[in-house]
Parts: sequence; C-alpha cells; structure tokens
Amino acid sequence: MRVQSTAVAIEGRGVMLTGAPGTGKSELALRLIADGAALIGDDVVEIAINEGRLTGSSVACQTGRLFISGIGLVDVAAAAGPIPLSICVRLDAACLRSDRLANLDAWEASPGHWLPRITLDCGPAAPEKVRLALRLWGH
Repeated sequence: MRVQSTAVAIEGRGVMLTGAPGTGKSELALRLIADGAALIGDDVVEIAINEGRLTGSSVACQTGRLFISGIGLVDVAAAAGPIPLSICVRLDAACLRSDRLANLDAWEASPGHWLPRITLDCGPAAPEKVRLALRLWGH
C-alpha cells in the first residue's frame, strides 16, 4: 500500500514522517539526512508487511530524491529498501511547543500492524527529538 508521507532510515530503523502539507516533513528529513540518516521515500512511501513487520521502501521513480521547497528535487543518500519501520512521527505546526508530556499514540497501517506514533512540531530540536523517540519507543 502507498502512504502519503516521507520516511528515513536511522541506523537501519525506519522513521515515518506524516502530517499535512507544509508541516515540515521534507525539511525534517533533510535535517536528519544531513546528520547521517538515509531517505527511504519522499511524498509517497510503499508500505508492506515482511516477516510480520511493517517495512517501507521508495516508489521506484523517486529513489534518493527529496523535494525541498524553494529549491526543487535534490539527490540525497538513499536507503536500500525495504527498511523495517520502527516509529511514526506526526508533524503538526499547531503542536504546542509548551507541551511537556509526550503525545504518544499508535498509527495502524493495517489491522494488527501498527507503529508507535509521537506528535512534534518541526522546531530546531526536532531531529534530536526524533532520535530520542526512536530510542525510547521504536520497535
């Protein structure tokens, strides 16, 4: 199944970035890639179930291509998929920066197959928060 999202691999673990247009999915992906992550897919990610786990891979024509507002399509480090998905990060521009508690729930890709999901804004600390959430709640 295809899902409108962006996804990156951090140390072999997939992170789905979801949210409405303009919330910073590609921007956050670019920041994570600059720090060693690899792009799984941008705008559309192919989701499958492999050996009981959700995996993500690029749509063939978009492998290693990230769309950056104001710049256009750029080539970036690409993950060789499919990559096991570990966590979903929902980006929400209206997310209160003053929230002190984790906004943790679940994203269900198909019945019985879900990922832990956290909601963040795309502020300056977002890449570090993604890495921390992956370490704490990613499976």
